[in-house]
Amino acid sequence: MGWGWGSSWGGGSKKKKKATKSYSHWFERLSTDQLKALLVAARLPVSGPKAKQMDRLLQCPSTNIYAAEHEHHWSASHTFEHGKHLSVEDLKDRCRSAKLSPGGAKYNLVVRLVEHANNSINEQTVKKRPALETIDTNKDSPAQKKARTSDPSLETSKPTRKPMEGEALERRVTFRQLKLNKQIDDRLEWKSSFRYMNGQVKGGRVDIDCPEPEVFLAMFDEENVKKTSAGKLTRTFKTDEEICDANLFGKQYRFGATANLMAPASVSLNNGKLSFSFKYTVVC
Repeated sequence: MGWGWGSSWGGGSKKKKKATKSYSHWFERLSTDQLKALLVAARLPVSGPKAKQMDRLLQCPSTNIYAAEHEHHWSASHTFEHGKHLSVEDLKDRCRSAKLSPGGAKYNLVVRLVEHANNSINEQTVKKRPALETIDTNKDSPAQKKARTSDPSLETSKPTRKPMEGEALERRVTFRQLKLNKQIDDRLEWKSSFRYMNGQVKGGRVDIDCPEPEVFLAMFDEENVKKTSAGKLTRTFKTDEEICDANLFGKQYRFGATANLMAPASVSLNNGKLSFSFKYTVVC
């Protein structure tokens, strides 16, 4: 009598291996919040669906180089940097060369390198920008000062600034968002006490320069911004989703810990100073 090892003892019931999901590029692995943070770091618009956000990153030279999933990876619609796949060790080497921290996961390294690249470009642009010619009234002779006082038409008037619009406004909005998120990132720098927060909520505040009211209105949705009699602009965030929609993000730490921004929070613009007051908690 045969025992039927193959049939009686389950020899034919082998477990099927789960098919691993394949990605055409690295950006497909990222969440919507991660894509938005990377777009802000690259000074790119963050609006639109996920597919449009990824397409912007693929088209941008400063982020396209991180898209390849594997060595010699090519796409029909996008060409990565010579098809070169950058490993985590490659990214760490680039961080060390740029005198940046080499710690963290691949996503943190990429954001760090993109921010550094765009900050370097901005510094070069500022250096090339010609200085405005000013009239030094302190060098005037007593007769010239007297003539200027007696004749109002000779008084130097401040040039009126034309409000920005179109692409210029969009670029400045992206730049201010980057600066604001950088301040938030610095404010949420890891502390040993974060390990013991256990859901405890703390508060914080950051400030950046923003002399353009139209930029503030574009950043925080003009319909939800209130203006006081003194000319101060304010916006209140009643939910966590509203904070995220305004492209304001918390911080990710190593080993999966995160600092999450929480409502209520508020932003204000007064005398060229943009202030963001918020609450946060750290989840380990």
